[in-house]
Amino acid sequence: MQSNYFQQLTQDLKQQGTGTPQLILDLAQYRHNLEVMQSKLPEQLQPRLVVKSLVSIPLLKLASEKLNTQRFMVFHLPHLAEIMEAFSQADILLGKPMPIQA
Repeated sequence: MQSNYFQQLTQDLKQQGTGTPQLILDLAQYRHNLEVMQSKLPEQLQPRLVVKSLVSIPLLKLASEKLNTQRFMVFHLPHLAEIMEAFSQADILLGKPMPIQA
């Protein structure tokens, strides 16, 4: 079954034919993974979502809702602005020191 899954992904990419890098996300699997994480987390633990190089606000919102958290670790100033705009109750931990000007 796994080989069919990846063969289908390869076929989908070939049909797009853009010649540029593509990101494919299996949204059903992403949701499933979030549900598994939620089921394994102790109730008192509040997870923190890590915001890295490929920020997707809709995917972060889905994870935030499923995991009942607005806690984030952010590494880049532009991402910080996006998170603050999208999540009114965001609890943000900076992932690396920001320049003094920030």
